Amino acid sequence: MWGFLFLVLSDLFHKFECGSPNTIGNKMKVSPKQTQSRWKTGFLHTFLTIFLMVTAACDFDIPEKFEMPTWYIDLKIPLVQTRYEMSDISDSSAGIFLTDDSLGFKIVQEGEMPATELPDLPSVPLGLNQEISSGEIPGISMDIELPEITISQRIDVVLYGEQIYPDTTDWTIDTSIFLYNDPITGDPVYLDTTIWIAAYTPFAFPDTVSHVLEANHYDSLIVAAFNGAMDLLSGALDTTIDLGLSSIPLPDDPPIIASVDTLIIASHATNSVYRTLFKNNGIPTDIVGVYSRMVAGSSEPLSDTLANHNQIPSISQDVTYADTTDLSGKGLTSFLKMATSMSLSSASTDYVTIPPGSLYVDFNITFKMAGIDSIDVTTNNYSMSDGIEMPPMELPEMDMSESGISKMEIYRNVLKNQGAAYNENKLIISDLASTFPFDMNFLMNFQNFSPPPGGDSVKIETVLKNGIEINKTFDLRGYTLQSTDGDNDNDGWPDSAFTSFDLVLDMTIPEQKATIPLDGSPLGEFTMNMRLDQLSFSSIGANLYMEMPAEPTEQEFPAGFTGAIPTEAVFEIIFKNQIRLPIKMIMEFKGYNSLGELTYVPVIVDTIGFPLTSANTDTAMTIIGLSKLGTTITIYESVEDSLPSFTKTDAPCDTCSSIIDLLASNPVSLIITPEVKVDGRGSIEGGKAIAGGFRVTIPFVLQLEPMTFMGGTATAIDEFEHDTRYKIRNSLLETELVSTITNALPFGAEVSVLMSNDSLFPTDTTWEQLGIFRDSLAARGLLNESDSLYILRKCSDISPDSGLVYIFNVMTDFSECFDGLPYIVKYTASGTDTIISYVDTLFKFSLPNPESYYGADDSTGYPEGMVAVPGFGVYASTIDTSQIFLLTDYGSHYTMPRFHLPGTDSIGVFISVEDYLEISSFITFRLSSSGAFGAVNPELIITYPNGGQTLYTDQTYEILWSVGGESEEKVDLYYSTTGDSATYKSANCVLTDNWTEIESGLSNLGSYSWDLSTSGLSETDSLRLKIVSSNGKACDINGHYLKIRSSSRSNRLLRGKQKLSMRDN
Repeated sequence: MWGFLFLVLSDLFHKFECGSPNTIGNKMKVSPKQTQSRWKTGFLHTFLTIFLMVTAACDFDIPEKFEMPTWYIDLKIPLVQTRYEMSDISDSSAGIFLTDDSLGFKIVQEGEMPATELPDLPSVPLGLNQEISSGEIPGISMDIELPEITISQRIDVVLYGEQIYPDTTDWTIDTSIFLYNDPITGDPVYLDTTIWIAAYTPFAFPDTVSHVLEANHYDSLIVAAFNGAMDLLSGALDTTIDLGLSSIPLPDDPPIIASVDTLIIASHATNSVYRTLFKNNGIPTDIVGVYSRMVAGSSEPLSDTLANHNQIPSISQDVTYADTTDLSGKGLTSFLKMATSMSLSSASTDYVTIPPGSLYVDFNITFKMAGIDSIDVTTNNYSMSDGIEMPPMELPEMDMSESGISKMEIYRNVLKNQGAAYNENKLIISDLASTFPFDMNFLMNFQNFSPPPGGDSVKIETVLKNGIEINKTFDLRGYTLQSTDGDNDNDGWPDSAFTSFDLVLDMTIPEQKATIPLDGSPLGEFTMNMRLDQLSFSSIGANLYMEMPAEPTEQEFPAGFTGAIPTEAVFEIIFKNQIRLPIKMIMEFKGYNSLGELTYVPVIVDTIGFPLTSANTDTAMTIIGLSKLGTTITIYESVEDSLPSFTKTDAPCDTCSSIIDLLASNPVSLIITPEVKVDGRGSIEGGKAIAGGFRVTIPFVLQLEPMTFMGGTATAIDEFEHDTRYKIRNSLLETELVSTITNALPFGAEVSVLMSNDSLFPTDTTWEQLGIFRDSLAARGLLNESDSLYILRKCSDISPDSGLVYIFNVMTDFSECFDGLPYIVKYTASGTDTIISYVDTLFKFSLPNPESYYGADDSTGYPEGMVAVPGFGVYASTIDTSQIFLLTDYGSHYTMPRFHLPGTDSIGVFISVEDYLEISSFITFRLSSSGAFGAVNPELIITYPNGGQTLYTDQTYEILWSVGGESEEKVDLYYSTTGDSATYKSANCVLTDNWTEIESGLSNLGSYSWDLSTSGLSETDSLRLKIVSSNGKACDINGHYLKIRSSSRSNRLLRGKQKLSMRDN
């Protein structure tokens, strides 16, 4: 706002100062770009030069002895007559636009803050490389007494030694008598006297002769007896043996085995057999129904046949039947039974011949085992997970304190898909195997990992079998890592924070049949390697508290440049946000006026829009508007939306001020302290950005308080040529500027053009403003912090004779001092005070206040505060001789416009396109004919050493002087130590009495090296220097006394050849 006022007023000032007579009667429109030729081409310099050129061109034939009379000329020249339209200031490139109704103006300044992109989220090293094992489960140790059965039995068919078996031969008693031996054969001859006793002859076994039995006798005495005996024997053999498997002690750590079901017989060709043999020894009828078998089972009836020897249906006389069953690998269950049987067939004829000898059956049974190779068992339904110690599966804490995050509860993370390193976001399962002799149900489920659409869950569910190894790598890129708690409140977030991995790891041995070796080897083990090196995220969904520290920003306003209150100003802060975080912000605006009084405007922003999705193109926009109404928050779900999704306005609190109140407090300093924090749940996503900007809209509706301000940068005035300088000083007596002004701007002003030898100007010479000016010089490094400034206006106060003030930074001679001119003096705690500059008003004029404004209910429809009747005034300003001398002096000169606005008495004014400023100005030069037409004399001015310096007798110094005009004359240099004030009067300058020559006949080049070691000077406090042209037309004495010291008196400052410095003592 202040910039706008300066733009308007300084633009008018520059247009005014750059006017020319050619503008009379014309409408002149000059843009700010056409004001680059500042005061150096201004009216004073321009018109004086033109005047002198014209007068110098006149050819007067003046008699040699004629004395020209002096007269005074008033040269009146029209300067400017034009009308400046406010409509000309509309310039979009400068940020000035018409209002929507095209009646007024508004300043719109916009700026964009480059997007701040969140860096990639840090990778989280898990370092999980875990070998999971059940450990080897010891095998079962069993001490079983192995049964071995060997039966070798001769089964007699008859009773021996008992004559109960009737032979069909008659039973007689041989009473034969021996008679003689036959002479031929030698056989004995008997006399038969046999006695018959019965029809059958009994006999006993064994006998040496054969016998014949009737069939009925054979069946009753032999067959029936044998079969009866075999029934008894078979019954004795047919016995169930309890092997005692249920009493075998089972391992209980871990309790995998429920029962031992079967003993598996070790393999051996000869030692694991069931062998039987049946032989019919002499029995005349067949042995039939022969069998021998071994069966096993867990309960009656036993049905597991181990051996069954029944291949021959009958065994004839003297025939052998033998059979062997290899029992290798066969199993013995709880019960074992051997059954053997045979019978003797009845006689099939009427008579049966019994051979000599014995009648019996050879019966052999052998059952033996080389050992128990293994056992068949039934397993319990047992989970081995309880016995496996798992490492803690926790997500390491992410230390983000350097980013201002003091608390972060993670709810949901999305693992990085693009850009993940080779060892990131991969779960590697290797060597998953079981060497147990039974199946194992295996389940591994990382429940925290949710796959993207079409992806697989991080889960292995299978049956582990001995000899099968599983290796699997889970590519977790794009997966979501989150708590497994549900979303019962339907807010889109899990109900609890994620702290550790929910890993379901279950190894269960189901109830099953299995064979377990008994060779002393371990039962087996479960193994698995699980590796998860590190995770990297594309987003982190968390409940976090983060303070984002920001340094306060301080904006200073120019001293005295206060009092313009933009009542309709709107300050908008714009956020374009891709970051899904609940951002809250407090911005403190603290304005301090020149009295140190505070105006405080807190801006509380509790709602900032964030995008609805995590898509890269989804950007929300929030506009925070500060106006007289308070704080307005407007949220757009997308930057493409034309209608907001949310808006609210919070009026200032009862004890708070609005941004307009702050501007109205005339702050000289504004401190903006932002406090940004994140408190709540949101998503941190790498690569997402937040961009900012601002838009300041200031309609030209103002309340103006009385204020004074400077017009920007000082304008340098080129040094005058010697001839021009000489004629101006000798002919121009004064200049008067008369302006007739019609002001249709809604405010009045007084415009002063200040002049100084320095480019820096105080606003005025009051103590307050002088202190502000001092601070600005100290900030630029031109003053020390301990220095201060004060004003002197009397020449008597700055006389070099007093030794209190050093003056030669702003004048070459004390005679150049003007009483009443404000001289700015620098005070230091040690040393001599120094005049650093002067400041004077060159001329001034006024813009009259408008006579009336349109009211709030005006029937014309014009806005309130717009000018109805312009102001009118005629103003005169004079530039006197002293100011002309200052302007034309050697050295630097600057001008600066100063504006004073009297204010609008708390009335808002409206600057419209119909406002204008009409100026008609004339400048009158009062000239002396003698100066204008007289000859121009050359000029010499000593510039160094000019007074107050101390010179040492063993040093060489550069004497410097300025040359005015063109002359071929040589110059002479002198010094004097007489201390006689008459000697140093300018009227006596060309006299050489009391002066000692330094050098004569020097070329007039502006410098001479003076070697004091050859000067013969003694110590003195009253050395003066003088320079005289050889023809005596130009002469100058330095400004004041110099001191001469020998090098032995003090610590010397080693100074080489000296150069002029207008800022040094």
